[in-house]
Amino acid sequence: MTDTIRRTFFTAGLMLNLIGFGTALSASNAYAATVFLVCDGNFKTITGISDTRTRSEGTRASLGSSYYDGTNTMGQEAFTIAAALDKTIPVEDEFKGAFYLSIDGSNGVFSRVKLQPFERDVRLPSLDLQPEESMENGIMRSVNIVASEDELLLSARSESGGLVEALVEGRPMTPTREIVKDMSLSLNRFNGRLEIEWKDHEVRDYKPVGAIRSTKKRYSDVKRFDAMCKTMQERLF
Repeated sequence: MTDTIRRTFFTAGLMLNLIGFGTALSASNAYAATVFLVCDGNFKTITGISDTRTRSEGTRASLGSSYYDGTNTMGQEAFTIAAALDKTIPVEDEFKGAFYLSIDGSNGVFSRVKLQPFERDVRLPSLDLQPEESMENGIMRSVNIVASEDELLLSARSESGGLVEALVEGRPMTPTREIVKDMSLSLNRFNGRLEIEWKDHEVRDYKPVGAIRSTKKRYSDVKRFDAMCKTMQERLF
């Protein structure tokens, strides 16, 4: 009974704080507001994904645990940790963590999301994300924040390095920057469910079995965070 009452109060509080951005802040005397959340959950990492597509019929490709290199269907390959262990499958890991979030909004528009991550109780560098489109020192960055009545969505990307043609998701000779980093965040505004995903892509030289010369292929590391959030007031003292 106590847990039910707590969940009811949390849901009501979260709705009042987050939905209030799109209602109370739209009034004539609207003001900037910040919501503070703490989110406890689990991280999952997958290191060394080379591709997830396989050849089926003709030129059609489908999802699977192998990729088509233009000649043969081959199993997934790994790099970094997996390569050091001489394994041919990506290395996976799961561990607990937390995020502190502050979300700024005014007149129904979300203008900033600050994140302070903790992995295994270790404080990591914080993130301060605001909508932007920029190009500086050869690095292209973009951040987009949108919201509906149900959820808050954030997407961020950075691209650097030269433009090359590589095997990407089963497609040979695909133009891509050498290093691409993607981040996506979704926060349910009713139950406090938070999901974050990071994808770090890097183009590396790859020599297929029996080939005379090497080609380029994109490898990826993926990290996911799945958590439930509470308003910060419930966590203090």
